[in-house]
Amino acid sequence: GRYYFEPKGNLKKLINGKTSVPLGVDLVEMRQRYSEIMGLDPLLTGMKSMTMAELAQWHLDDIKLRLSEDHAKRQEHKAKLVMRFFGDSLVRDISWMHIELYKQHRMADAPRVFNNDFAFIRGAFKLALRWGVIDRNPCEGVNRLEKKKRVILLSDDELLDMFNYMTIKNPLVCMYMYVKLLCGRRAGELVNLTEDCITERGVIFTLSKKKGAPRVLVCWTPKFREAFESMLQLLAQEGIYQPSNSSNSRVRRKVSLFGDLTVSAIGKRFERVRDKAIDEGILETSFHGHDLRSLGARKLTLEGAKDFLRHSNIETTRFYYYEEENHLPEIKPLL
Repeated sequence: GRYYFEPKGNLKKLINGKTSVPLGVDLVEMRQRYSEIMGLDPLLTGMKSMTMAELAQWHLDDIKLRLSEDHAKRQEHKAKLVMRFFGDSLVRDISWMHIELYKQHRMADAPRVFNNDFAFIRGAFKLALRWGVIDRNPCEGVNRLEKKKRVILLSDDELLDMFNYMTIKNPLVCMYMYVKLLCGRRAGELVNLTEDCITERGVIFTLSKKKGAPRVLVCWTPKFREAFESMLQLLAQEGIYQPSNSSNSRVRRKVSLFGDLTVSAIGKRFERVRDKAIDEGILETSFHGHDLRSLGARKLTLEGAKDFLRHSNIETTRFYYYEEENHLPEIKPLL
């Protein structure tokens, strides 16, 4: 359909007595035509009459400019949900009550689902606030949903048996998990490594969330180097990694250590081994691959430090590890 402007009284005389003026077939054309008729600034008119669907798309475009491609892809789904729920509602008409309604709408799924959506919505309104579309962020006063902490209780022997079981059933998954724990990096940062990231000092990781973010160097330790080299050998044995044996950095940059193997694919490999371990009575407590990630030495005191295969009653979603102080992987910004 088309939008029409129907003036009344003196305004009707002002535009030469026309009773119905076509404005266009969508909101963008309508605002532009309305601004021309009224002698207004199209930009200001567009800002004041911006819809939630437009704001969600605007925020998504901003994310694509600032953050990594993988992160932007995850935000696309959230943007579609916001567009579907709020539609063409004007941004300036949205209050905290509307956010609460969206909260109730999404609570049926899970607390984490709403909290992720809420982060996207709040970021969108921050953008609108910065550009003067609104005077106050309607997300103020709306609380995130509380998430129950996932408690993982693993005995020392149980985790050690699990690693020994993985060594037999799937050595690559075992070594991947071990390297991931030792370097403390995200799964995507490890799987996206290329040959040129391996240096004499250590392994260079690119932070996966921010576009253009500084890279970090995880320095070699005897244990980290041994585990990393073992992982490369296993990748080569499966034909996933094919060493280039080239000193040219451009060539090495194109050679992926994990080939076409994705985070999801290696995660499924781990889940299959884990489920078999549970079926055979090796493992009693189920945990996910991303649980095996160190948060670094700053989270523990030296008195409470333990080797990564020796920790009991871990009430957290991530396993902590702490080796001797001199052997910890050193993480520094790459100059």
